[in-house]
Amino acid sequence: MRTLRLSLAGTVILTLLGGLGGVILAGDENAPAADRPHQVSGTNLGYRIFESGANTREDGRTLQRGYGSYDTIEMDDARLSGTLYHVWNRDYLPYGQVLTGTVELVNDDGSWVGTMRGYKVGGHDWQMELTGTGAYEGHAALLEFRALDGYRQEVEGFVFPGTLPEYPDPVDVPAE
Repeated sequence: MRTLRLSLAGTVILTLLGGLGGVILAGDENAPAADRPHQVSGTNLGYRIFESGANTREDGRTLQRGYGSYDTIEMDDARLSGTLYHVWNRDYLPYGQVLTGTVELVNDDGSWVGTMRGYKVGGHDWQMELTGTGAYEGHAALLEFRALDGYRQEVEGFVFPGTLPEYPDPVDVPAE
């Protein structure tokens, strides 16, 4: 039954992602990229620490709070290139780390602010939900970071005019 649940959960996730892809790509194909939802990609070039945070121990795990770092991010949409500042909280678990935090992506024309969350098992993988400010006011972005080598990450996502689309309601998985 466990295999059926995992298989069902995987099918549901793929279906939702496929459906979200259809929503994301819908829109006026003749509108300039800045005025319609569009896919973006690039590279996060690694990070430098500006605040090491405070570590405590609780229930056999290390909790790091207020860890701050900044990166240089280069994207194919210049609005999302610049310096990426993040402050996060991390829990070190026996199998890896989980993290959550706040972010600001800054360049000469404006900035993007939002939240991040993710995990580290071998490399850092996380997602960011961003809202534009300054020249980017009225836009939102959803980015996913996946570990490459060292501290570099591959970045993919979407930019949206307006706000991020709402997530669909969670799926109820039947009990055994």
